[in-house]
Amino acid sequence: MRRQIEAKALELTEKILPCTVADRLLIERRRRINRIKECYPYAVFFSKKKSYKKYCVVRYTAPQMELMAAGIQYIFCYHQLAARGYIPIIDIEYAYSYKQGRLGEANIWDMCFKQPITAKEAAGESYVLAAGELFSYSDDAQISLDLNNDREDHFIHVRKEHFREYYAKAKKYTDPIWQVKDELLDELDREVWDKVKGRRVLGVFLRENFSRDVIYEDNADKDVYSKHPLLPGVKETIRIIREELSDWDYELICLSTQYANSLERFKEEFGDKVICIERERMDIYAPAPDNWSMSEKEIYEVNRARAAEREERIKKYLQELVILSRCNYLIGGASSGMVAALVMNGGKYDDIYILEDERKTGRY
Repeated sequence: MRRQIEAKALELTEKILPCTVADRLLIERRRRINRIKECYPYAVFFSKKKSYKKYCVVRYTAPQMELMAAGIQYIFCYHQLAARGYIPIIDIEYAYSYKQGRLGEANIWDMCFKQPITAKEAAGESYVLAAGELFSYSDDAQISLDLNNDREDHFIHVRKEHFREYYAKAKKYTDPIWQVKDELLDELDREVWDKVKGRRVLGVFLRENFSRDVIYEDNADKDVYSKHPLLPGVKETIRIIREELSDWDYELICLSTQYANSLERFKEEFGDKVICIERERMDIYAPAPDNWSMSEKEIYEVNRARAAEREERIKKYLQELVILSRCNYLIGGASSGMVAALVMNGGKYDDIYILEDERKTGRY
């Protein structure tokens, strides 16, 4: 009840007060909530002079929210912001960058997707509200009702039931936002898609770090991933394709994986049927370069030192999602990447197979 009263009061102030005053009140309310809940991120307001262009930079914290996880949440505030006269801009940054007062320093969204201007450029505009996951702006109940029939369900889910209608509807909300850069699409077509276009393809999305294939040694890593879905590993996924999807009519298998070991196992099993985007892949048995026990500054420094590698990895990952969205069939488990491929496809797959989540988290 208190939340509803506060939301209504905020709505009235926005209608009555000048926009700059309303924004300042909104920020103070966000800061108060932050103090009570000890949550991050913070909101910052910059206004040098009045301007008819009002930018709102919505910030998500990496690595807690990476490319598509943030992109999914963004739709639940983008449309409200646009309706209120803002020009929404997304910025996925490290917490350390935010606390140093920097915007758009290493925004992975700007590396991959089109925006009216970049988050870094927005910081130099006359009027900009640099917001965190604002309480009211991340709460688009209308979209939640439309997609999930639940005002509080601010996710796009991985689901088989009525998948064609569900993802066609979701795509209408993401189309204005998820506009992949032309150069990434052109590169994808040249290197992979032009060679297989016209052939029937099964897309396979692997998320090995959500399975028992990846062994975590660090206690902080174990704790984080225990809250995520637990999916079948590579061996079981291959068995499912062989035994349960034998009636699917495909000529090629397009594989998305970040591990070289998984690619090798698929090629051993399916031979020349397997196609993939050429990219650097990790050894599943090698220690990760970072972990969740590191401080915000350490996470920032490790990733900034590997900035070029990180950018290339993220771009290739997005290209994999795009090519999966063009396949005839798709198999994968609950994750933001799987959601992205399903939504980009818009419900046009001949069929899909959802790998079982043992934990039944319901998060994706």
